[in-house]
Amino acid sequence: MREEVWRSNYQSVEQHTDFVYSHFDEECAEGLMEKLTLQQAREKYGDKIAVSSLAVLMEGHRVTTKGRVT
Repeated sequence: MREEVWRSNYQSVEQHTDFVYSHFDEECAEGLMEKLTLQQAREKYGDKIAVSSLAVLMEGHRVTTKGRVT
């Protein structure tokens, strides 16, 4: 197993947590994401898990997320 490295999300996430949770719920409902505990992810994917830090970007007056779980 590779060494685990943990990074914090960007500060912009703290300012838009309601948006982030709502956005992720929508993506789960569309089948684009699934909610897993770390243990469930390890059982399903083994040591092939990579989780990036999350950022929220402002595009004009629209808020978007940037981040990826692979």
